[in-house]
Amino acid sequence: MKSSTIFPTLILATLLLILPVSVVSQGMETNSREIRIVSFRNQRT
Repeated sequence: MKSSTIFPTLILATLLLILPVSVVSQGMETNSREIRIVSFRNQRT
């Protein structure tokens, strides 16, 4: 492989690794917020 083709593939690989992690972390944050709201409603009653 040429050095010119190694860098774009590295960038693509890092993007493919980072994107799912960021999406999963954002989804977990929204899920925890929803759980907090539900537990808050349950505590009121």
